[in-house]
Amino acid sequence: MFKHYRLMTALLVSVAVAGCSGGEKAKTESQVVAKVNDVEITVHQLNFALQRMGPMNEAQSKEASKKVLRALVEQEMLVQKAVAAKLDRDPQVVQALEFSRRQLLAQTYMSRQAKEQKPSEKEVLAYYKQHPEFFEQRRVYRLQELTAQMKPEQQTDLQKVLEKPKSMEQIAQWLKSQNIKYKGANSVRAAEQMPPEYLNRISKLQDGQIGSLRSNDSVMLVRMLGSQPQAVNEAQAKPAIERLLANQKRTELANAELKRVQSESKVAYLGAFSDLGKEISTVAQSAPPPPAAATTESEKLEAEKSGAQPLSTESLSKGLSGLK
Repeated sequence: MFKHYRLMTALLVSVAVAGCSGGEKAKTESQVVAKVNDVEITVHQLNFALQRMGPMNEAQSKEASKKVLRALVEQEMLVQKAVAAKLDRDPQVVQALEFSRRQLLAQTYMSRQAKEQKPSEKEVLAYYKQHPEFFEQRRVYRLQELTAQMKPEQQTDLQKVLEKPKSMEQIAQWLKSQNIKYKGANSVRAAEQMPPEYLNRISKLQDGQIGSLRSNDSVMLVRMLGSQPQAVNEAQAKPAIERLLANQKRTELANAELKRVQSESKVAYLGAFSDLGKEISTVAQSAPPPPAAATTESEKLEAEKSGAQPLSTESLSKGLSGLK
């Protein structure tokens, strides 16, 4: 039943939002693209749904239009049945719709306050110079990885085993003998695809050496199979850095606006929550700036011509997430 409510909530919210974009009473015949009983589906609703799918060329858009319109027709049929069954009056559905409405309003407000700010040429160059490991000194690593869930005392025993040179196969045999579960894999990763602490350890390994990363309940062993330089020059890196810095600025603007709104608001926690005081709102967390775009087709083609692995903005964002 809960899944049913969620489905109907999504359908009703989607129709309500789409209706806002094309709710004129007087529609010309060309604006109506389908009818379900006496309810019209307009080109505005269709275009709204298509826009949410991202950029497409003419051929893709034409094909997508057919699929999206069929989906809107099916959605309208279900909505009509839901309204006939008075689901729109069901307390849980009403509550879910109100929750979605409030969330959408909060997210839209934050999104419009944090407008995109294009970074300057100076900022892009500075960022490029600050992180040579991702650009001028960028390398692509071939790695053999082994991850095991281990208690602190087991990690101590493993450290003793590692004091003498071992192959990954020998280490795996030792883990089996101790009834320790593990997973192994080989991977090829560029520098920007690794978290900073991981890259810091990996970049110091020589071919054939094994390094480890530890936490309270797990160990990752990494053997360097080899690496090769694949530098990215400033021109190649510029689009990715621009998107990365633009998203950072949007986040800063959103945080600043949230603090301003908080300073103007009177908040009182009551009852069992009276000791919370004025905490940072979760609204900012629910309305993050759009993720950085992935590497464009033109950037991929340029990378292929040079024989380099393309620089993905998404990977770069993850790799730089721990750096300031």
